Amino acid sequence: MLNQNTKVYKILTSVVLLGTCCTNLLFAQADGLLYGIVTLKSGQSYQGQIRWNNREAMWNDIFEGYKSERPYQNLLSAEESKKLQAEEGDFKFGFMELWEDRNPNQSFMFRCNFGNIVKLEASGSNRVSLYLKNGQWINLKAEGGNIDDPIVVVDKSLGRQQVKSAGIKTIEFREAPRDLKSAFGDPIYGQILTSKGSFEGYITWDDEERMGVDIISGKQNGKQLDIRFQDISSIKAERDGSLITLKTGRELFLNNHDDVDHGNHGITIRGLPYGSLEIDWDNFISATFTSPPATGFNYNSYTHPNLLKATVRTTSGAKITSQVVYDLDEIYDIEMLNGSNGRFLYLIPFSAISQIEPQNDKFSLVSIKSGEQFLLGDSADVDSRNNGLILKLPGNKARFIKWDQVKSIQFE
Repeated sequence: MLNQNTKVYKILTSVVLLGTCCTNLLFAQADGLLYGIVTLKSGQSYQGQIRWNNREAMWNDIFEGYKSERPYQNLLSAEESKKLQAEEGDFKFGFMELWEDRNPNQSFMFRCNFGNIVKLEASGSNRVSLYLKNGQWINLKAEGGNIDDPIVVVDKSLGRQQVKSAGIKTIEFREAPRDLKSAFGDPIYGQILTSKGSFEGYITWDDEERMGVDIISGKQNGKQLDIRFQDISSIKAERDGSLITLKTGRELFLNNHDDVDHGNHGITIRGLPYGSLEIDWDNFISATFTSPPATGFNYNSYTHPNLLKATVRTTSGAKITSQVVYDLDEIYDIEMLNGSNGRFLYLIPFSAISQIEPQNDKFSLVSIKSGEQFLLGDSADVDSRNNGLILKLPGNKARFIKWDQVKSIQFE
């Protein structure tokens, strides 16, 4: 059995923290910033650094949206889909009814790093098309996730422009210029000490703040204080609040705000070898902030998405190698598996995963290509709520495998 305090949570902080979906090339820090061209329905366009709803600002931030149609339609041709509607094969109901029959009210979320996206384009009043670097697209609902959030574009000529989502026609992402100076300060970076060890990377605080100009708030002796992260050296959880040490050496104890007490919505470390990790406040001990490394997550370093391919072993002894639709909605290796161990929430790109082995109704053992293993649960991606797999087979055939029939999934 795994030792959860060592093997599962062990991380070498000396490792260069490059995303699993990226190459090993090194880039200037400006290259890690969101940048592109925003064109409005009115015809006006802005070009510059982009920030989403005063939150996401880097290529390694995670984009979220809800899929508006069955994703496995991208896996099968129209001819194959039509044929499978009339076939029973390994299905106990029609192929195109599979989505509705499993859970008619379920919303399937699409997640990937912003660096994987080429363009977002409004496609009518209730749909947005997301274009990937492999030339394919995913249709998303025009609400939920990041889709209906306002954004800020810092145009070189026109200055800072706030744009509402309803007025946007397209957002086309581009590599940031090497000499770009961030309008929001440097990314928040440092080391987080938790009950399960220490983690180093890019930090999102209270599910929001992630840039140097962002503010942490709290009360000192009943008086409200607002402090920029770029002025903070460390934060330590104490009693009903936090001890804040400024770069000047001054110490302040703040409480009565969700930035600094049990109301905190979570602290996320991004850029880990296996993706990102969200830490609950109850497991947080301290944060020590440092300057981000002179390396970033360059937009061009995010590779083209690939369809998921795996060797699936079933409980009956079958072994099948094919393209896979995971949980009836994930089809690309840039999409993310999520699961928890205790109050540690993992978001892992499928490109980082070597194998998934269901253990029981509650947990699956997830093996990472970099060597780590995580026993994860509390998510339909890894427990009995998983909708199962669709395997594309030769001869215009497909096979549906229920989750309780899966022994292991070994990804290519």
